[in-house]
Amino acid sequence: MNIKSVTKARPCPICGKPDWCGIMQSDSGGELIICQRNVDALKPYKDGLYGMNGTYYLCVGISKQGQNNIFADAEEIWEKEQLRKNANSSRFSHGKCMTKKTLTPVDILLPLPDSALHKIYLSMLDYLILEPRHKEYLKREGWTDSLIESHHIKSFPEEDYVRFQNRDSACRSKNPWRKELADYLINKFGSLEGVPGAYINKRGNWTFAPKSGILFPLYNQKHEIYRLRIRLEHDCKGGKYRNFSSYKVDDDAEKQGFLMNVFAKGCQAGNHLGFYFNPSRDDMHIAYLTEGEKKGMIGNFLLKAPVISIPGVNSYSKLIEGTKPNRPIDFLKSVGVHILVIAFDADKMTNEKVMACQENVIHILRDEGFVIGLAEWDICQGKGLDDLLTNGYKPAYTLA
Repeated sequence: MNIKSVTKARPCPICGKPDWCGIMQSDSGGELIICQRNVDALKPYKDGLYGMNGTYYLCVGISKQGQNNIFADAEEIWEKEQLRKNANSSRFSHGKCMTKKTLTPVDILLPLPDSALHKIYLSMLDYLILEPRHKEYLKREGWTDSLIESHHIKSFPEEDYVRFQNRDSACRSKNPWRKELADYLINKFGSLEGVPGAYINKRGNWTFAPKSGILFPLYNQKHEIYRLRIRLEHDCKGGKYRNFSSYKVDDDAEKQGFLMNVFAKGCQAGNHLGFYFNPSRDDMHIAYLTEGEKKGMIGNFLLKAPVISIPGVNSYSKLIEGTKPNRPIDFLKSVGVHILVIAFDADKMTNEKVMACQENVIHILRDEGFVIGLAEWDICQGKGLDDLLTNGYKPAYTLA
């Protein structure tokens, strides 16, 4: 394979520089980026990172000379486990190509259209209640009754077998059992096939997969509830917030070359943007970009401006997913947004990874013609945008 040098027209997507680095087209159709910048600067991204162009790159390795950082183009992070490293160069530790292990999908379901999911999720939230302990938590976080009610914030109960085994303990709840909830929705909508979070258990009954916690809606541009996020009741590896999903890869099937879901008739939620705005009330001239739906809801409520939540700081490329004029970024233009303020957590100043993502967001938004603001505040006033606002402060921003 030929190595093409980066140029001013196409700089290195890893470091953003127009010289020294190189790009190779792999036999599998992807790209290998040879970033030759300082190795220590890239150590925080040893698993991978989003490039300056918004594409996610997996780190293949570092050359024996310790100078060449090799990254491979990947469309989805989950493909990482399907990539295999092929060493075939004296100069590079992993130089020839990246090969994808092709898996044959078996019974993989796609989510229902947003409009259908909105009706089902809204009915589900209306059928559930908010547990007193969860309401107390939200109140401590600065939520008002009207904010809680307007977003249909509810508790999601423990698994039925846990509640049965502990029916005389703290698991007691006024919320319906999961099977009862599923039956209610089936009677109303006919089926739960294609609904992220729902699946058929070994007894042949529809139920739900996620762990218990507090449910938060994700809205699309039409203000439809098209996904749910859940703040877990109990601490769990990987963070407190999860997608409301019924999808997990079957490892045994994968070894045999098949892509299967361990949850029968289950459905993957995927990572999505959240749009929190009220055109009749908000100043649509300026919008804020932050991480997490909870910050999006509080931010919109107190700033009276649109707030777009991303599932993680490295997921900013979702802003430009799709084709013009139907990308999320195009929607913001269509409603009159001129200034986009990036409002990541206050600890970004000590987090190289977050700062690198912020620089990439600036690059993308500037190319789209937005005026870019950078919101910064003292962490003593609050870590996240929601903490800042509920503590009585407002984010000041400077133009990038």
